[in-house]
Amino acid sequence: AAGVSGVLAVVVLGLLVSRGGKYTFSPAASAVAHAALPMAAHVAETLVFFLAGVITWTALTGPGSAVPLWHAPVLYLLLLLVRAATLALLYPALKYTGYSMNLREVAVVCYAGLRGAVALALSLLLFQNELLDRSDRARVHYLIASAVLLSLLINGTTTRPLYAALKIYPANTFRRVVVEAAMNQLELEGMAEIRAQLLRPNRGAGHAAAAGPGHGLAAGHGGGQAAGERATNA
Repeated sequence: AAGVSGVLAVVVLGLLVSRGGKYTFSPAASAVAHAALPMAAHVAETLVFFLAGVITWTALTGPGSAVPLWHAPVLYLLLLLVRAATLALLYPALKYTGYSMNLREVAVVCYAGLRGAVALALSLLLFQNELLDRSDRARVHYLIASAVLLSLLINGTTTRPLYAALKIYPANTFRRVVVEAAMNQLELEGMAEIRAQLLRPNRGAGHAAAAGPGHGLAAGHGGGQAAGERATNA
């Protein structure tokens, strides 16, 4: 009725719920939401990607769908260049405000930007719009789906090596020394406690050991007297 996109409306609703709506849930409802919502999101994304693949193939092989295949890699490169230009333009604001990002962090943000379910959902809505020509709808959906696929195959598989090569957050050289010293101290304290427990005498055994020889002789003497008295009476 408002004439806006339902997909973007759901995205805005998610942002609002994440910002302040989560505090209105009770602890029990929060636990249920944390268990159920990730599974529902996974199922929804799987359906979106499946439908996008089916419709992409239909758009490529259907009648009147002459889509040049080489447009996909060109669009992928243009998207990377546009993203890099945007981050370069906003770099002063990113550096001196907020988290104060450096060039290495900006490079990872530029390269690791993936296109996913939201773009595919919007392209599916566009593909169902009968007001546009079928060839135009097929071309737009093919380009969007190809950009998503290429970003997942290329960026998604090479972001980790890029992150490791840039060494954005190098490890502290003293961290390993501190950790080893702490582990050695814990081991010494633990061994000392175990040794103390093993060497600690048992109270019952200690009393028996302390009264052992004398107590045994007294018991034997008492037993001998009792046996002698019984023999005399007999």
